[in-house]
Amino acid sequence: DRGDHVEISLSRHRQKEAVTAKKIIAADGVNSRTVQSLGMNEGRPCFATALCIIYSLEGVCEFEPTAMRWHMGRAYHSFGPVILDPSLRGDEVADLVVMGSSQLRPEQIFKDFTTRGPCAGMYEQSRVAGMTGCTVKAYPSLMTPHKGNCLAIGDAAAYVEVEVQGGLMCGYHAATAVADELEGRGGFDRYTQWWQKSFEFNSEQALRVAGDLAG
Repeated sequence: DRGDHVEISLSRHRQKEAVTAKKIIAADGVNSRTVQSLGMNEGRPCFATALCIIYSLEGVCEFEPTAMRWHMGRAYHSFGPVILDPSLRGDEVADLVVMGSSQLRPEQIFKDFTTRGPCAGMYEQSRVAGMTGCTVKAYPSLMTPHKGNCLAIGDAAAYVEVEVQGGLMCGYHAATAVADELEGRGGFDRYTQWWQKSFEFNSEQALRVAGDLAG
């Protein structure tokens, strides 16, 4: 952040370049590099780091490619949700998102979920067509999601996840906020007011809710 503008460094295939803009919207997800690089995570404790594997599966019985299906509860052999999603690989492929920890690894959860869980029958004929791994860090929400010329939105500012409809609304309000900021109408402050009242994890009970979910 250069004060009167922002500079964004880009790198691809060892080629580097920079672009400049008056404002930046950080919408790069729960592990936002933009938020981290601008120092917006200072004083923001990390509740937990989840180990995540996304299994791309072919042959899942009764898979609905237009829906997200969440499985929550000890019967599914996980302390967090196991999520069956549509896949970018096509309508015949399902993505099973499995989150674990160093004590209960996602590989073990996947094995138990697909062989011993209540939905095991759906996976009897399935096969793994691909795997993607990542980590997900759970931070408390940014109560003031802007700093200087940067507005952090969606998962980049949230306690983990704003969900699909929340992401759409964050994008809409952020675009309006930037337009107002460029006209000197305090758009970032108005976005903050909307943000604070619109999501459960921004309530006074936020730490209790976060602790329950992270645990």
